[in-house]
Amino acid sequence: MFNGNPEPEIFEFQTTKEGVDEFIKKVPEGSTVVMETSKTGKTLSIMLYGKYDVHMIAPPEKKPKAKTDKRNAERIIMEDELGYAENDVPSPYIEKPRILISRVMELGAKIYAIKNQIHALIERNMLQSEVEGIIDMFGGEGLEKLSKLDLPDSE
Repeated sequence: MFNGNPEPEIFEFQTTKEGVDEFIKKVPEGSTVVMETSKTGKTLSIMLYGKYDVHMIAPPEKKPKAKTDKRNAERIIMEDELGYAENDVPSPYIEKPRILISRVMELGAKIYAIKNQIHALIERNMLQSEVEGIIDMFGGEGLEKLSKLDLPDSE
């Protein structure tokens, strides 16, 4: 982070609401804040957007042998000075829908996996005839039939 000083300052803080509030109290608006791209980094960039010039640095491809917060901060600052930063951090108006879409996609994948497990359970217990003729097994009629299937207690 740069406060107009030629030498960057490193601020360590807990990535909690209280930690971020403390950070905001210490660091003047308009400062450049450099952080590593991660789920936490994305959340922080949304929280700090508009108050600071936020730069994101990709994590190293190869994990260092000895990683410390200080070494990590120095690497991030050096990479930002070399111009490796993504300076166009998306605004919350762009980033929040991206996060929401990502969560919806994750939920869809979980639903798909559960439906596959249900199909496998029906096959494994040879209950295909019980749901024969149902067009949508997870529609109203299908769910009613599924709820009445006689399945073993455990496998």
